[in-house]
Amino acid sequence: MADSSADNVFRADAENPSVGSPAVDEVGTSKPKRKPSAAWDTFDKISVQDPTKPAGYFKTVAKCRFCGKELTANSSSGTSHLIRHAAECTRKIVGSKFQSQLSRTSTGQLSNFSFNQVVARRETVKYIIKTEQPFSRVEHPDFEEWIQKAFGPQFQPISHNTVKRDVEKLYAEEKTDLLVTLSNIPGRVCLTSDLWTSNQPLCYISLTAHFIDANWILQKRIICFSDLDAPHTGQAMATSIINQLQNWGIYEKIFTITLDNASSNDVLARFLERCLPSCTTSKLLHVRCCCHILNLIMQDGLEAVKPFIERIKQCFIYIFSSTSRYQEFRQACKTAGLRSRKILTDVRHRWNSTYLMIEAALPYKNVISTYLLQKNYDEEISFEDWACLEMIRDLFKVFYNATVCFSGIYYATSNQVLLHLFHICDVFNQHPLEPFTPKRKNGEAVEPKFKIHWETIPIIFGLSKIMDPRFKMSGFDFLIECIYQCFNGPHSGSDYMKILVKFNQFYKLCLKNTSLKERTLKVKVVKLVHSHPHHHNRMTKRGKQSRCD
Repeated sequence: MADSSADNVFRADAENPSVGSPAVDEVGTSKPKRKPSAAWDTFDKISVQDPTKPAGYFKTVAKCRFCGKELTANSSSGTSHLIRHAAECTRKIVGSKFQSQLSRTSTGQLSNFSFNQVVARRETVKYIIKTEQPFSRVEHPDFEEWIQKAFGPQFQPISHNTVKRDVEKLYAEEKTDLLVTLSNIPGRVCLTSDLWTSNQPLCYISLTAHFIDANWILQKRIICFSDLDAPHTGQAMATSIINQLQNWGIYEKIFTITLDNASSNDVLARFLERCLPSCTTSKLLHVRCCCHILNLIMQDGLEAVKPFIERIKQCFIYIFSSTSRYQEFRQACKTAGLRSRKILTDVRHRWNSTYLMIEAALPYKNVISTYLLQKNYDEEISFEDWACLEMIRDLFKVFYNATVCFSGIYYATSNQVLLHLFHICDVFNQHPLEPFTPKRKNGEAVEPKFKIHWETIPIIFGLSKIMDPRFKMSGFDFLIECIYQCFNGPHSGSDYMKILVKFNQFYKLCLKNTSLKERTLKVKVVKLVHSHPHHHNRMTKRGKQSRCD
């Protein structure tokens, strides 16, 4: 051991002549040098001032190339402590492909993380799909540098062809999983479909399936998004939808289909009624989109007050189109104790943007009127104009709230329709149309259109409200009576009772089939348990114990 220490001292002196004794030339035959320790791949020998001795005295230390930590490098200390630090420090800075590391999840919990190239490729493909990036994104130098330096030095770059293959593979896997999910759902499937023309121009059709899974969670899946060849008739659309339903194995599970209020969709619905096996009655299959109907009603209402709304909008444009005038308006808001904001003007084809514009402007009505008066603007907004805007806002608000509610995806909406129709009728009854001309024109356009579209309420909305435990039959009778009082006409509930009887019969049939399946499953499970050797031994021991007792 002493000889080894002496050799280390001579080696250190030979490598660093400035420290210790001068180099000594060896004479004659000497033993071959041992290989240097692997620790020196991570450390460098340097000379530093010895703090325990006067100035001018130096000592040799080993400095880590990664973290800069200085450790002793005396020949008597060996290199074991250097090797231990090299292993720990390298893991912290660079990481290892195989060594797990602690990482924090999105919920704040600690978990083990180990890099996996397969997982990294799959997540990269998901990122490309969800953010709608081009496949060539992965070949961009900045993307590669960002991934390798910031997240994973072990990540191997991939080409756009690899991304394409991975996308196709992921699509096939997800489609298989969705087929299994749709085949195992215990209930029925409700469909929504839409048709539109792009700027190419090409016609596209979409088909979305809504269903409740085995965990009683409402799910939504887009099962079709493809181009549709001409002619775009109702029968052609129905044929395309039926083919998709057969491909996904849900041809016999359809309950309803929601479509826009168009004549071609009426033809589509009648064709589906003849082809699809209905669970109760064909009267429930076709549901007209409530949001589309409300949009048609409000577009007519906006057309009636278009000159009035346009004049109000020009006042907003005058204030916010100039930087200097906008700064003056901000100062006026600050003086009035209001938070300054820029009122965005509406969009032509979006009636809800008109409502949001009016809603945003009303808190600033005094500031806007005063500012326009000071600027001697030609078209100022009077008190009567603001009062009329408030009444239009109240009318638009119930339609806006209904549209937001009906647009929901992951909660039931059919049981909310009658309640929102009741609120709309209540607004018509509470607000007279006489005081202001713009309001009268708007009401005269909206109310008749509303009555035309909702004079016959689809049965599915009444049934869903009856099945709502908060309302049941008594609540349904109250709502339907109030709604039809607005329409000035009686309503008979005989149709609902007939459908309820059919629903009851269908429910009993489903319950019978479910019970039969459960009994069959229980028999299979019992046979499987009794045939297991462990169960036989346990029952034998229990029998012996009983006899002993």
